[in-house]
Amino acid sequence: MSVHSIVHYYIAECEKFISMAKESRSYFLNRTCFTRDRKMGFENLVIFMLNLVKESTSLALERYFDKTNQEITMTQQSFSESRKKIKSEFFRDLFRVSVQTAYKGSCET
Repeated sequence: MSVHSIVHYYIAECEKFISMAKESRSYFLNRTCFTRDRKMGFENLVIFMLNLVKESTSLALERYFDKTNQEITMTQQSFSESRKKIKSEFFRDLFRVSVQTAYKGSCET
C-alpha cells in the first residue's frame, strides 16, 4: 500500500467517525446541539480544532473562513460556546480511531 493510499484511508476513516458522531449525537451535551444551520457546523468545528492553532483564536477563525472562501465571521465567544457542546469523549474516541487506522494502514504495507 502506497503512502498516498494510507493517508487517503486514514482520512476516510476519520471522516466516517466524525459523520457517525454527528448522526448519533451521542457525543453532544444534549441531542439538540448542532441541529440548526450555523456559521460553523460540527464537522467544520472539529476540523478547525484539529488544526492546532498557534495564534489567537479570533485571528485563526478569520483565517479559517478566508481559506474556506466563506464571507462570514465568527466571534471567539461563539466558537467557545460551540466547542463546549462537544463531549471530551468524542476527541478521545476520534484519536483512538486515528491511531488504530494508522497502525492498520502501516501494517498493510
